[in-house]
Amino acid sequence: MDNLQQDRSPQIPMGILGREEYGLESVKDIEYLGERRIKLDVYLYPADEKQFFPLSPDQRTEAIQNWVENVYREIEKTVPLKNVKLKWRARRKKSWGFECEILPVDLLTLMKQPHIRYIWIISIDGLKPKKIRKSRKLEWYAVKARFISQVEGQTKGSLLYEDRILLLKAYNFEDAEKRAQKEFDAYAHSYLNGDQEMVRWQFEEVLDVYHTFIEKIAPTGMEVYSEFGRRRMRPEYEWHPLRDQEEKTE
Repeated sequence: MDNLQQDRSPQIPMGILGREEYGLESVKDIEYLGERRIKLDVYLYPADEKQFFPLSPDQRTEAIQNWVENVYREIEKTVPLKNVKLKWRARRKKSWGFECEILPVDLLTLMKQPHIRYIWIISIDGLKPKKIRKSRKLEWYAVKARFISQVEGQTKGSLLYEDRILLLKAYNFEDAEKRAQKEFDAYAHSYLNGDQEMVRWQFEEVLDVYHTFIEKIAPTGMEVYSEFGRRRMRPEYEWHPLRDQEEKTE
């Protein structure tokens, strides 16, 4: 769904990013810019990306490039754009969109064009962006730490360890680790095992701190931690959706 088309109110749509740095809160603020040229990064995305799924990766590359260029041509018919750079043609980093320069009066028209997911204001002639101070607020973080089980006198054999994930509220990553340390220190307790040996769970290190972006804990379940890794590719891990679909239709 094209979110820029949904808001026709005097307020600037949420899809216009970077507007706070230039004090642009309403459509009137854009009009007051007069003839100042605005440099934009326009990000496009189709309403249904599944149209590219049946194609091979090489075919998708060509189809997406054609789609981006066709959408750009349609926009260009309605909105006068200057110094356009199609990002899909970039050698290193490719994305579904383009950079351009535009006059404020034309930005209002660009907002209403289809297939635009968001617009980022890069710069405005003659204006310096303001530094926006983000208000500090407590947010949910997950802190993953490792503890080792130490048995008195043990010098060989295997060492038992435990990885724990603590969910807590903090202001940032450093604050989350600092707050978690109090609980980790309390967890490092000593006791006697079945052989009457002293055992303690000793904190070893913080493995990771993860920002959950959770606003409210849902009873249906929420992701509180995620960790990526790599393993050797094996035949049982292979996925060939196009080939599987062809075999089903035969």
